[in-house]
Amino acid sequence: MAVKDFHIGPGKTHVLAGQVAFRVHNGGPSTHEFVVARTDLGDADLPLGPDGLSVDEDSPQIHVVTEDSELDIGESRVLVVSLPPGHYVFYCNLEGHYLGGMHASLVVS
Repeated sequence: MAVKDFHIGPGKTHVLAGQVAFRVHNGGPSTHEFVVARTDLGDADLPLGPDGLSVDEDSPQIHVVTEDSELDIGESRVLVVSLPPGHYVFYCNLEGHYLGGMHASLVVS
């Protein structure tokens, strides 16, 4: 999975329930976050916080499962998480990045 201004390339959009490894590479040109949240909302429909520039991660409509809050330019990381069936969204929640298009959906069955 590649993250860069302003795009997340999800690789796969459907996986089986269980241990899921997210291999994330930041192609820059800035630091990014990688957040995985469970929600019934579409990836472009997450609620915004009071600043109007980032996702409201305290909203009852989403449940943050895991995140890497600072992925520097050129860095690669692997986040492994156990996911039950459902709909998930991954996104960068740095100011304006979500609104710029850094989000994608994942279905787990």
